[in-house]
Amino acid sequence: MLQIRNALSGDVLLTLTTKELLGLDDVNALKAKRTGGGGVAPRPASPVDAARELVSYAAVEGDVQVAGQLLETGVSAEEMLCAVEGACAGGHIDVVRLMLQAGACVSRQAWTSAMDSGDLELSRMVNERFEERHKNRKRSATGMWTCGYCQKVFKSEHYLDLHLERKHPDQELELRL
Repeated sequence: MLQIRNALSGDVLLTLTTKELLGLDDVNALKAKRTGGGGVAPRPASPVDAARELVSYAAVEGDVQVAGQLLETGVSAEEMLCAVEGACAGGHIDVVRLMLQAGACVSRQAWTSAMDSGDLELSRMVNERFEERHKNRKRSATGMWTCGYCQKVFKSEHYLDLHLERKHPDQELELRL
């Protein structure tokens, strides 16, 4: 069971069972249910998109309990990427810690937000994960990216990320553990 509470008063704003939570289409449906609003929210493209939106919403709001329960549904590290960015931008260190423990990746934007936050503990946690993820990537003076495992060269970091997921999944998984 999930309860969303007011951070100041502790009053319960919304109570959902796990079945109800998984039945929500997207973050707009959660907001509508939370505020008692009507209307039909647009259905996301897939359940993955719905999970990604709900985790991001919980992270941006700084709700550790909701984020934790959503992570238990099996959201992948890649699906948490935007959520980590939102939690870092909001300075929600407990949510960031929870997501990093669940294996979340750290993007350059999340790293920048954490460094700009002024929170030393948040900056340290995010920086450690960022360095782990980027130690097997090299950027040349020409702007090309090189895989640290097989030395293959790519035009962009995005293509290197795709390569690492496809060709070196075991090595990337070890970094998350």
